[in-house]
Amino acid sequence: MEGNDSSLALPLIEEEEPAPTATAGTGAADDDHPRPSADRQLSVFSPPRPRKDRIVLFEPPRQRQRWGERQVVPHVNWGDLFFDLFYVAAAYNLSYVLLYSMTTQGFLYLLGLMGPILFEWFTRTYFDARYSWGTDPWHGLVEIVRLCFLATAVVHIRPVYEMSQPYKYPDMFGFSLGMLMLTVCNIYVSAEVMFKVVGDAAAKRAERDNIVSHTIQGVLYLLSTVFAGKSYYGNPDGHDTREESYPPGLDSLFSACTSLFAGMDGEGVEGGGAPSSSPASDDAPSPTNLPVYLCLGAWVFGVLFWAAKWALIPNEKLKDCTVPLNVEYCIHRFGEIVMILLGESVLSLLITETSVNNGYYVTFYAGIVGVTLLQYLYFKYQPHSADEHALRKSWQAGVVFHVLMFIFCIALVGLGTGYKAFLIDHSHSSGSAHYAGFVSGSGDDSKIMHEISEHAARAAALYCISLGVVLLTLDLMYATHKGPKKYWEFLKTKTGFAVVTFRNCISVFAVTLALWVHNTETLALIGTLTLAVEVAGTIIFEYFIHLDNPEDLDSVAGHWSNHFVVVKEAPEGAYA
Repeated sequence: MEGNDSSLALPLIEEEEPAPTATAGTGAADDDHPRPSADRQLSVFSPPRPRKDRIVLFEPPRQRQRWGERQVVPHVNWGDLFFDLFYVAAAYNLSYVLLYSMTTQGFLYLLGLMGPILFEWFTRTYFDARYSWGTDPWHGLVEIVRLCFLATAVVHIRPVYEMSQPYKYPDMFGFSLGMLMLTVCNIYVSAEVMFKVVGDAAAKRAERDNIVSHTIQGVLYLLSTVFAGKSYYGNPDGHDTREESYPPGLDSLFSACTSLFAGMDGEGVEGGGAPSSSPASDDAPSPTNLPVYLCLGAWVFGVLFWAAKWALIPNEKLKDCTVPLNVEYCIHRFGEIVMILLGESVLSLLITETSVNNGYYVTFYAGIVGVTLLQYLYFKYQPHSADEHALRKSWQAGVVFHVLMFIFCIALVGLGTGYKAFLIDHSHSSGSAHYAGFVSGSGDDSKIMHEISEHAARAAALYCISLGVVLLTLDLMYATHKGPKKYWEFLKTKTGFAVVTFRNCISVFAVTLALWVHNTETLALIGTLTLAVEVAGTIIFEYFIHLDNPEDLDSVAGHWSNHFVVVKEAPEGAYA
């Protein structure tokens, strides 16, 4: 079995020169760059060399790059792609948090559950952008354990009426426990870097701060776990009645909806059309949001701690306290998480019961086209060079971009949930009644009919607000990449002012669309047309910008030219 010896990180001039390696993303030898010297090539930052004479059970983490070195994007890591599969399920489960409760409480639980899950993704991404692990058995075991804890948190993302009743359902306890154990794993990883890293002393200082952050987050998750666990296991009548509350699976969901409306005609389901077990009885404990507030607090603290850490480090000491990110790798990973969350919208459109009415197909195809255009827009607004990215500009730009990415990801889940609600309303007219029925626990016919229209109105508002926030955050991310000075200079030009005004009007129009349009297929169609107008307007404005000043065409538009229009090559540092 092949292994890697950490001692080989030291210069070993006697060894043979390795064969030229392929340049990342090309498959050809990197002949355009001079080969590094032997001591540089075998520095502590070099990948370990394979040894066949013994098995290496543990290999220390290695720093990817020094400050000022030319960064090389790592090859495709299949472990990253496998890790992302868990976030496909997380996004799909999170969509049901909003679908079943389009209220302020539902939004609270979306933030409290999605925030910690996303924070774990960013934590791993930034770690992998700074350090590399070997393929030794020990770290393979650590990875399996982390995936099990992540799966524990994801599988317990359930609708609000379950998460808010920890005395009755174990899901809040399971989610909090999963996040607690993930935080313990993060503490271990940081401690391993502190004591075993092959790299600069700054890596040890940076991970020491991360241990402080993870520890405080762990305390909050521990409090949530203890409270939810004590509520569930300490309640003598506490038991999971999920199977009595609603049947699992979409087929059973629509069957229950049919039975519910059959009961309204007098042929009824037992209990007057309401679910057999209501969310709370008169003598049951009241629902509580304390555990999700603790989880939300852990996420917010992690973001604030990270921002404060960068703010308090003087610029002259930055390189002594931090390790550089591989920004190209981060750009690649950001694109992957966006594809995952857009995949939730695709799943919401494809995994639902079909219908023969025209409104269903108008909504369906409008959603497919809209998601496709949104994918184009995201990559159009993002730079494809590390030097143009906000993470490379300054710590302030990096923090702003980080927060905007969180908002963008949450809005994408809301957008997919809106599509799902539209299609369910079309494919089965009683779908909304079922959601409203078991949330309220009411079997009153008039109240159910009122909640049908209220659910449709909330679905429309959710879709429009999510679409507007998505477009607005894309504009803000683009401005963050440019930097305030460069963006302000662009805004002072006539074309720049027209571009910004046009984009802001599109965002405002999308947010307020639900105020005067209430038909779901019309909303989906207009939403897609809004995205199409944004795309067309961007292409037109790029054309006029290029005519006014050929140097004002940013290299970001190069990605756009691969899809729609041929744009002449322009120098770096100009506006799109």
